[in-house]
Amino acid sequence: MKIKRKIDLKSIVIKDRHVLNGAPCFKGSRVPVYIILDHISAGWQLDDLTGAFPTVKKEYISLLIKYCSERFFFNGKNKTRDYCF
Repeated sequence: MKIKRKIDLKSIVIKDRHVLNGAPCFKGSRVPVYIILDHISAGWQLDDLTGAFPTVKKEYISLLIKYCSERFFFNGKNKTRDYCF
């Protein structure tokens, strides 16, 4: 049985009221998380994103995608994957 680790975005995302008015940004950059999510929803691929935003690590984007996927599908009440809404 594989033990699943909970993804913690606090290690890759920061919020500082002095940086972009507190918008959540990737650590080591001034790129807001919502910009990356907007580009993903527009069909951008991982290599396109890292080329356009070189200050955001590929691993950070991959973790963000995995985090969003797990948050969307995980139903904490019965511990099954299901839509949360």
